[in-house]
Amino acid sequence: MPGEQSGSWIGIFSDPWRKLVAIAIAVALWYWLDTQITENRTLRCEIALAEPAHHQLYAEAKRGPVMEILVSGRAFAKQEFRAPLDGDAEVTHVALEFAAAKSVIERIRPGERVWVQPTAAALEQDPPVFEFDHRDLRFRNDELQKAFVRMQPERVEVVLRRKEKLSVRLSHDLLQVMTPTPFADAGFASRLELPRATFDPETIDLVGTGEELDRLKDQLQNARQGDDEGVLFELDLTGFANTAARTASNTLSLTPKWQLTSIVMEPRLVRVRVPLRPDFKSFELEVPAQLVTTTTNLSADEFQSLPPIKVDLWAADPLDAELQGRSEAELQSWVRQNLCVLVVLSENANRGQEIVLEGRLVFLRDETIKEGVHYRAEMLPITLIPQSH
Repeated sequence: MPGEQSGSWIGIFSDPWRKLVAIAIAVALWYWLDTQITENRTLRCEIALAEPAHHQLYAEAKRGPVMEILVSGRAFAKQEFRAPLDGDAEVTHVALEFAAAKSVIERIRPGERVWVQPTAAALEQDPPVFEFDHRDLRFRNDELQKAFVRMQPERVEVVLRRKEKLSVRLSHDLLQVMTPTPFADAGFASRLELPRATFDPETIDLVGTGEELDRLKDQLQNARQGDDEGVLFELDLTGFANTAARTASNTLSLTPKWQLTSIVMEPRLVRVRVPLRPDFKSFELEVPAQLVTTTTNLSADEFQSLPPIKVDLWAADPLDAELQGRSEAELQSWVRQNLCVLVVLSENANRGQEIVLEGRLVFLRDETIKEGVHYRAEMLPITLIPQSH
């Protein structure tokens, strides 16, 4: 008998077909045993609100595992997640632990979805507050549901804030404009005609919690009164350095301070267009001055003749083209024929005293040239010296 048994084993291994069958059985047995080995896996999920009708798409959009709280995001502006068993610590993620056969664990996807469906009664509270633990979690199939072991933290409290709206009519005094650095374009900021800015649309809704909107109303009032700290919106025009364009345009955004809150703009896309004055070129001029008095007790003859006044002039077309390329003598000749600094003494003053007044640049031949559009001018205050000095 021992010889016969030995011969049968030899027959098995000498027959190639029997050998293949034996190898296949061994591989299948190994694979079956391997899949029955229990493995553990922990999945770290971000907590987020999700629309009940669209929550299946949320995890794929986030490209990561997500713990979804199924409530209407259109109804709530802000949410807080806390761990009541850990001193109400803020929670942004939960750790989910699974224990199951290796074949089940391997089927957990990188963008796995887990969700909690709060009751209607919980959402009707003011503010809506509810808690959930591992018993409330739902998974995409029974296999994962059975494999789920525990959640950390063990309980999570959800506090929601209902949305409210504040209608705001947009204007330039609510803007904080980001302009090119002086190194990139020193004159750009002076070209902006912010009071003439246009908005599309002109009125928007700011959506947030009641508490946030109350703070925002106070800031709105401060901005309307000229407080720079009250601006709500940011307009980035840094890309318009050294431009010859007559309009700078971009979309509006909340300032970083308000971006940290739950407040959002509706509509989110607001286009702002700001007219730009032409690019100015600078000239240093010596301009004749003329004193005019409108007082009853003093006359221009009582003061020494005014010398030419030094004027720093920034000119845009067509004035720029008129001045460019002239020699010094030609430029001064043009100035004497076309410009004057007018000094007006309009208040009674004591005879024999020096008087300090502001001068105003006047174009003698072309009244269509407007300050702020075609030119800007700066000069020092002018001192009137009595003849007796």
